[in-house]
Amino acid sequence: MEAMNAEKSGRPELWLLLGCVLTAAALEAMACLIPFRTDAYTHIYYLLIILVALFFYRRTVIFGIYLAIIHIITYIFTGGMPLPDAFFRASLFILVSLLTGYLIEMRDTRQNDLIAYVTRLAIRRQSPVGRAESVAETPAGRAIRSMESIGDIQGLIRALENHDVEYRYRATVALGRLGDPATVVHLAPLLHDPDSGVRWEAAVALSGLGPAALGPLTEAMHDMDDDLRWKAAVALGDIRNPAAVECLTGALAEGDEYVRGRVISSLAHQGSAAIGPLTAAFELGDEWVRDGAVSALAAMKGPEAAASFRSAGPSLQEAVRLVWKRTKK
Repeated sequence: MEAMNAEKSGRPELWLLLGCVLTAAALEAMACLIPFRTDAYTHIYYLLIILVALFFYRRTVIFGIYLAIIHIITYIFTGGMPLPDAFFRASLFILVSLLTGYLIEMRDTRQNDLIAYVTRLAIRRQSPVGRAESVAETPAGRAIRSMESIGDIQGLIRALENHDVEYRYRATVALGRLGDPATVVHLAPLLHDPDSGVRWEAAVALSGLGPAALGPLTEAMHDMDDDLRWKAAVALGDIRNPAAVECLTGALAEGDEYVRGRVISSLAHQGSAAIGPLTAAFELGDEWVRDGAVSALAAMKGPEAAASFRSAGPSLQEAVRLVWKRTKK
């Protein structure tokens, strides 16, 4: 995710940065030679900040500081001591550059985390972690494979705290395969692990532990992190339990489309157990919840879903038919 990777990009972002630096310097030079209102040209700086932030993320704040300095210098050259509004405008350059860089970096991190997970999952399907014939002979691979083969759960739990991400990743996968519900309390903290792969595998492992994992997964559905809520929704969809259905149905009010789509898919995966709660959500919820309930019901398949559809009220039947028509187009 490093923006300044010369091997991959040929440094076009450095040319962009240089262009933005020179543009700002040229505008300030014009302000010294041709008197006009400062707010007539400084708005352009916000566009320059966005362009720089696309490549340099939080380091864009350095560019913001540069803009602030040359802006203050221009005031000194043209009118003596800078006025308070000059300092205010300069501070805005710094603040906007920091926030813009941070938000763009968070957006890209989220996308890269998803890509990393899909890549890891594809590799695992081709070469499952922990098997002697498919795992690279790394110290972590040998150690975790040995502990898993003898059922050393305590050793695997200790590996979850290892500073080496490979140990944590492999130990999480191994504990998920062993399927001991007592390990829930040890796997739950890994939902917040710094590594995206470990976080994904922790959710996968918890989903295989059944009702014992409902507590941490339900709690994760209320976390501020959109990605964590998405992972929890995936895991809850694999746990066939009324409590999981209740939690997912309550999450139909989710404001993030990324998470809400996964909630709807997980509810559809629950099958007949979710039909009653979804029907109640359609009858009692607001428009946003009703729409989610209809989408989940429309995605269900099988004789039980068909029977429930036939017994549903006319308004729900019509709503589901509309969804079916849209998906067929």
